[in-house]
Amino acid sequence: KPVNLQLMYVAQSLGESLFRLGLLTAPTAVLLMLVYPLRRPASVLHFVAFFASGLSSFFIVAGINFAVGTFAIRLKSILGLLRAKYFLLELFSGLLLPISFFPHPVQKLLAALPFQYISYIPVLIYLGKINGAQIIVALGLQLFWFGALLAIGDMMWRWSSRKITIQGG
Repeated sequence: KPVNLQLMYVAQSLGESLFRLGLLTAPTAVLLMLVYPLRRPASVLHFVAFFASGLSSFFIVAGINFAVGTFAIRLKSILGLLRAKYFLLELFSGLLLPISFFPHPVQKLLAALPFQYISYIPVLIYLGKINGAQIIVALGLQLFWFGALLAIGDMMWRWSSRKITIQGG
């Protein structure tokens, strides 16, 4: 049976990200912690949940990237699509502005989408703003969104792969 293309790309991205984490992020984080104080996680449980949530957020981003990438097959230029994706991910995930700063109707809309599970929810877990059953629900919703994005990516791949034309021999 052929390899699932989407899962292959997710695994490849995970390997690249783990390499960058060990080679670049960890040493940089150690240096920054020597210069700037870092607030510790609320508890050991929160740290473990933060780690699990951070890993889950990677899979959500990978699912979004695959869906956007397969949609891009149908475009002449992907530059605008990539810029829009990066901007929307940074804005709606809470990287640029915490989601709690958005108007209440926008917060309700974002609560129904996967974006807050990329950055905002992991940070809330780390800070101890989410506890107990809320952590379990948040982690479960992250897994739900990864599964939903896998299904969306699969549908997008089947739809877009019909457009692919191979030239040459």
